[in-house]
Amino acid sequence: LTGVVYAQDKVEDVPVEPLSDEQKLEAMVVAPKVFRQAMNKVLPTLVTIDTFGGVLTTGGPQGAVRPGEGSSTGIIISPDGHILTSSFNFADEPPIISVVLADGRRKVAKLISTDDLRGLCVLKIDEVEDLPVPEFLERKKVKVGQYAISVGIGYVGDESAMSVGFISATI
Repeated sequence: LTGVVYAQDKVEDVPVEPLSDEQKLEAMVVAPKVFRQAMNKVLPTLVTIDTFGGVLTTGGPQGAVRPGEGSSTGIIISPDGHILTSSFNFADEPPIISVVLADGRRKVAKLISTDDLRGLCVLKIDEVEDLPVPEFLERKKVKVGQYAISVGIGYVGDESAMSVGFISATI
């Protein structure tokens, strides 16, 4: 997970017949603007996560051992400090987890739970309140074929990153 998926709920409005030149031009101008607006709404909810220490065992019959350190992006999912992120940087032995909020504050986080099947985990930072939280669509409103954007923080750590695609499956 490189951030968050934001689904657009207006797929039914997209015509299936060929687009006119005017419609093509409008799509080239309007769609990127909408994606940037969505990204700007989500950016304050993103965090940079750095892990230090620990040991990470990777695949193979004997398993390879490497330091459980790295950086990733997460998204705040509750105003009291719960954060959703991918679990690929988290060690078998709990590492030190440092979270940098969009406003620059650095907090120590605790690993609350992991879902190895989906490659996700939930972290918790304390001594925070009223953190920004993105608007999530109800699961039943997310449909295959809808636009989705993935927003994160680039590898440099101070740039935002975005990719655009489509919902390809739902659960």
